[in-house]
Amino acid sequence: MNKPLILFILLIQLSGLSLAQSPRHALEQARLMANALNDKDAEAYVNWLAPTHYTDKSRMIATLKKVLKGAGEIQLQIQQVIYYKERGALHHAVFSTHYGDRKGYFYGQSENGGKNWFFSQPGSAEIINTEYLTMIFPEFDFNDELVAQLDPGYARRINIEEDQEVVPFHYTDINGNVIFSEGCKGKVVVVNFWSLSCGPCRKEIPQLNSLVEKFKAKEVVFVALTMDSPKEALVRSFLPAHPFKYQIVLTDSRDYNIFSYPTHIIIDQQQKVVVKLSGASEDNIKKMEETIERLL
Repeated sequence: MNKPLILFILLIQLSGLSLAQSPRHALEQARLMANALNDKDAEAYVNWLAPTHYTDKSRMIATLKKVLKGAGEIQLQIQQVIYYKERGALHHAVFSTHYGDRKGYFYGQSENGGKNWFFSQPGSAEIINTEYLTMIFPEFDFNDELVAQLDPGYARRINIEEDQEVVPFHYTDINGNVIFSEGCKGKVVVVNFWSLSCGPCRKEIPQLNSLVEKFKAKEVVFVALTMDSPKEALVRSFLPAHPFKYQIVLTDSRDYNIFSYPTHIIIDQQQKVVVKLSGASEDNIKKMEETIERLL
């Protein structure tokens, strides 16, 4: 056998060895991350997380110390690498997990050819939070096939994105009033995704009520989609103490691909989403007010 052919075969073998070892090395580092979490070592655990390797970790470490102190003894077990992709020095991986009897997943990224890895926090296998994952891994290829594999319900839930026409809706609020897309044509529709368990959501209600008061004589509809909140607790306990002037609709978090609360969207008179805002803040309230005024 001549030398060039031998060298060619050797290069193929070495290349195959490298590819085989890359996922294995990622899995080894993922298990070290899991060990830090299981040992309740907040500092070691945070050092494995993205994007904390770019930022000040002290606040996150302090928060996690409190969370881990009160956590039970259930151990996070890393199962296997279920997806691996190389794009030059940038490597991505998805890992399957068990946390007690719950299946889950998390994501990893290496920026130096698979040598050193940073990870997302482990998540539920039921819902893939693409907003969070895209934020921490902006170059990750969350293609339709991968998303469908990890979260079979993703395609069945409603996506809401700016500059897109809103999916036709038909709601009945807690007082029996019907709100439907055909009846809202020609009006501005302001929607708040929130939950009783969300502290910032509850805190911003007085500011949202002020928006309702300001535009009550205008063609504006305010709807609060209340995610996973028991009706009895809402009607008997919460609302008498904390009046909310939006039309409140009970719904399920599995109906929408919305992953952070509160999330506010504003739909124009042609039923196109013109604004999508996540989080409770003075800036968001101001942007909502300015957007409504501009549309009117």
